[in-house]
Amino acid sequence: MDDSSLYALISQIRHSDFPEEWKELIIGGVDQKVLWLEDGSASAGYQHILKHAVEFEELGITKDQLAELAEAATTVGYLSGMQDHRQPGRPIFALSFYGKLVAVAILIGSNGFVVGMNRSSLNRCLEKNNIRQDELADLASWPEVKE
Repeated sequence: MDDSSLYALISQIRHSDFPEEWKELIIGGVDQKVLWLEDGSASAGYQHILKHAVEFEELGITKDQLAELAEAATTVGYLSGMQDHRQPGRPIFALSFYGKLVAVAILIGSNGFVVGMNRSSLNRCLEKNNIRQDELADLASWPEVKE
Protein backbone atom coordinates (compact mmCIF):
# COMPACT_ATOMS: atom_id res chain seq x y z
CA MET A 1 0.00 0.00 0.00
CA ASP A 2 1.45 3.37 -0.97
CA ASP A 3 1.42 6.40 1.36
CA SER A 4 -1.53 8.14 -0.28
CA SER A 5 -3.67 4.98 0.03
CA LEU A 6 -2.67 4.61 3.67
CA TYR A 7 -3.55 8.24 4.48
CA ALA A 8 -6.86 7.92 2.65
CA LEU A 9 -7.65 4.79 4.69
CA ILE A 10 -6.73 6.49 7.97
CA SER A 11 -8.92 9.46 7.11
CA GLN A 12 -11.84 7.16 6.26
CA ILE A 13 -11.40 5.43 9.61
CA ARG A 14 -11.33 8.80 11.44
CA HIS A 15 -14.66 9.75 9.85
CA SER A 16 -16.26 6.30 10.22
CA ASP A 17 -18.56 4.74 12.79
CA PHE A 18 -15.80 2.57 14.27
CA PRO A 19 -15.73 2.62 18.08
CA GLU A 20 -13.49 5.41 19.42
CA GLU A 21 -11.09 2.97 21.08
CA TRP A 22 -10.43 1.31 17.68
CA LYS A 23 -9.71 4.68 16.10
CA GLU A 24 -7.16 5.44 18.82
CA LEU A 25 -5.37 2.16 18.20
CA ILE A 26 -5.33 2.62 14.45
CA ILE A 27 -4.34 6.26 14.33
CA GLY A 28 -1.99 6.38 17.28
CA GLY A 29 -1.06 9.95 18.16
CA VAL A 30 -2.74 11.81 15.30
CA ASP A 31 -5.97 12.43 17.18
CA GLN A 32 -6.00 13.94 20.64
CA LYS A 33 -9.04 14.16 22.88
CA VAL A 34 -7.90 17.50 24.30
CA LEU A 35 -5.69 19.98 22.49
CA TRP A 36 -4.07 22.87 24.24
CA LEU A 37 -2.25 25.84 22.87
CA GLU A 38 -0.15 28.03 25.10
CA ASP A 39 1.77 31.18 24.21
CA GLY A 40 4.96 29.11 24.05
CA SER A 41 8.15 30.35 22.46
CA ALA A 42 9.71 30.98 19.07
CA SER A 43 10.15 27.21 18.68
CA ALA A 44 6.81 25.82 19.95
CA GLY A 45 3.26 26.92 20.69
CA TYR A 46 1.29 29.97 19.60
CA GLN A 47 4.36 32.22 19.20
CA HIS A 48 5.88 29.64 16.85
CA ILE A 49 2.63 29.38 14.86
CA LEU A 50 2.50 33.17 14.51
CA LYS A 51 5.71 32.98 12.47
CA HIS A 52 3.51 31.44 9.75
CA ALA A 53 0.62 33.93 10.09
CA VAL A 54 1.38 35.61 6.76
CA GLU A 55 0.99 32.25 4.96
CA PHE A 56 -2.54 31.94 6.35
CA GLU A 57 -3.42 35.60 5.83
CA GLU A 58 -2.82 35.02 2.10
CA LEU A 59 -5.82 32.66 2.31
CA GLY A 60 -7.94 35.15 4.25
CA ILE A 61 -7.37 33.43 7.61
CA THR A 62 -6.43 35.93 10.31
CA LYS A 63 -3.99 35.32 13.14
CA ASP A 64 -6.96 35.47 15.52
CA GLN A 65 -8.37 32.38 13.77
CA LEU A 66 -5.22 30.24 13.95
CA ALA A 67 -6.10 28.48 17.21
CA GLU A 68 -9.53 27.63 15.80
CA LEU A 69 -7.90 26.40 12.59
CA ALA A 70 -5.73 24.02 14.64
CA GLU A 71 -8.86 22.67 16.31
CA ALA A 72 -10.71 22.40 12.99
CA ALA A 73 -7.84 20.62 11.24
CA THR A 74 -7.49 17.98 13.95
CA THR A 75 -11.24 17.58 14.43
CA VAL A 76 -12.68 17.39 10.92
CA GLY A 77 -9.64 17.69 8.63
CA TYR A 78 -8.98 15.06 5.98
CA LEU A 79 -5.64 13.43 6.81
CA SER A 80 -3.89 13.66 3.46
CA GLY A 81 -0.21 12.98 4.11
CA MET A 82 2.83 13.80 6.18
CA GLN A 83 5.22 16.72 6.02
CA ASP A 84 8.42 14.82 6.55
CA HIS A 85 11.27 17.28 6.21
CA ARG A 86 11.84 16.65 9.92
CA GLN A 87 11.26 13.51 11.94
CA PRO A 88 8.67 12.90 13.13
CA GLY A 89 6.75 14.47 10.28
CA ARG A 90 3.71 16.66 10.77
CA PRO A 91 0.37 15.21 9.67
CA ILE A 92 -1.20 17.29 6.89
CA PHE A 93 -4.94 17.91 7.04
CA ALA A 94 -7.01 19.34 4.18
CA LEU A 95 -10.30 21.07 4.91
CA SER A 96 -12.71 23.83 4.08
CA PHE A 97 -12.34 26.42 6.86
CA TYR A 98 -15.19 28.92 6.73
CA GLY A 99 -15.39 28.28 3.00
CA LYS A 100 -11.64 28.65 2.41
CA LEU A 101 -9.88 25.52 1.15
CA VAL A 102 -6.64 24.95 3.05
CA ALA A 103 -4.05 22.28 3.80
CA VAL A 104 -2.43 22.50 7.23
CA ALA A 105 0.56 20.63 8.62
CA ILE A 106 0.17 20.46 12.38
CA LEU A 107 2.24 18.76 15.05
CA ILE A 108 0.53 17.74 18.28
CA GLY A 109 2.58 16.41 21.17
CA SER A 110 1.58 13.18 22.93
CA ASN A 111 0.03 15.29 25.71
CA GLY A 112 -2.14 17.31 23.29
CA PHE A 113 0.15 20.37 23.15
CA VAL A 114 0.00 22.11 19.78
CA VAL A 115 3.70 22.34 18.95
CA GLY A 116 3.48 23.94 15.53
CA MET A 117 1.34 24.53 12.47
CA ASN A 118 2.07 25.75 8.98
CA ARG A 119 0.36 25.93 5.62
CA SER A 120 0.93 23.08 3.18
CA SER A 121 0.22 22.66 -0.53
CA LEU A 122 -3.51 22.12 -1.02
CA ASN A 123 -3.10 21.10 -4.65
CA ARG A 124 -0.48 18.48 -3.77
CA CYS A 125 -2.72 17.06 -1.02
CA LEU A 126 -5.73 16.84 -3.30
CA GLU A 127 -3.76 15.35 -6.18
CA LYS A 128 -2.05 12.80 -3.93
CA ASN A 129 -5.42 11.65 -2.57
CA ASN A 130 -7.34 11.92 -5.86
CA ILE A 131 -9.80 14.47 -4.45
CA ARG A 132 -11.28 17.37 -6.39
CA GLN A 133 -11.51 20.80 -4.75
CA ASP A 134 -15.30 20.73 -4.97
CA GLU A 135 -15.34 17.45 -3.00
CA LEU A 136 -13.26 18.71 -0.09
CA ALA A 137 -16.03 20.68 1.64
CA ASP A 138 -18.16 17.53 1.70
CA LEU A 139 -15.30 15.53 3.24
CA ALA A 140 -14.03 18.05 5.78
CA SER A 141 -15.74 21.34 6.56
CA TRP A 142 -15.54 23.75 9.51
CA PRO A 143 -17.91 24.75 10.83
CA GLU A 144 -19.79 21.66 9.81
CA VAL A 145 -22.81 22.57 7.76
CA LYS A 146 -25.90 20.48 8.47
CA GLU A 147 -28.63 20.48 5.87
